[in-house]
Amino acid sequence: RVLYLFSQIAVSLSFIHSQRILHRDMKTSNIFLNKTLDVVKVGDFGISTILNTNISKAVSVIGTPSYISPELCENQPYNRKSDIWALGCILYEMITLKRAFEALNLPALVKKILTGAVPPMTGTYSNEIKDLVTSLLNREPDKRPSIKEVLANPLLINTFMDLPINIGRPRGLR
Repeated sequence: RVLYLFSQIAVSLSFIHSQRILHRDMKTSNIFLNKTLDVVKVGDFGISTILNTNISKAVSVIGTPSYISPELCENQPYNRKSDIWALGCILYEMITLKRAFEALNLPALVKKILTGAVPPMTGTYSNEIKDLVTSLLNREPDKRPSIKEVLANPLLINTFMDLPINIGRPRGLR
């Protein structure tokens, strides 16, 4: 069930990125489910930004602290890979029901993010799902997968046959 919902989040992020938009506030509270709990929508584009080119980078520090990437913590320019980091935080939280990064104060949280101190996923999780989370939460943005690479992951490919037909289509194209 987690992968079914996560695959829809990934498809949504793929569409967002295809429009040259950085969401900049991907987090579980911005993921919405329909009444039957089987269709995901990504919302809250209040702080999103449009990139001028595929290689553009944004520079303003913005987003929810528990989901911000190391590059944002260091006031470095960032790109789509910061949304990928947040996607990793979301997947970790969906699996463990705990945030990947938590602390009593902002400096301690930033330190955890910068050191990549992700708590181990205790429980019976496959190596494949652990590897996916690890790749999404790679401290180095260039080593994180692109959204296309995430969608090509065999764990997600297996869920696509079960997705509703209109997933990813803007409302006006149905």
